[in-house]
Amino acid sequence: QRTMDVACGSALSGGAVIVVGISPGPISVPLPRMQRFEIRLQGSGLYLGKDIDRAIELVASGQVDVAPLISLVCPLDEAPEAYAAAQAPDSVKVLVRMN
Repeated sequence: QRTMDVACGSALSGGAVIVVGISPGPISVPLPRMQRFEIRLQGSGLYLGKDIDRAIELVASGQVDVAPLISLVCPLDEAPEAYAAAQAPDSVKVLVRMN
């Protein structure tokens, strides 16, 4: 929480706070300051291209089983239901099959 407080408190008017890393839990943001000074809050993906390439290799080779990470697979015509399911707290990854 302290890092977010310092970052938001230090950002200049019209600036941005870039979030890098994963929080261990919910973090509050000082919205009145963010709105008053038009400070943007931007998340970051955290991964490099080589990380994605390595992940693909691990999954393709069978070294990593991703099946337990898939919460639901839906056909394209059920995409609204898939998006709703993805909002559930226990959902990890919801896939929409494009067929």
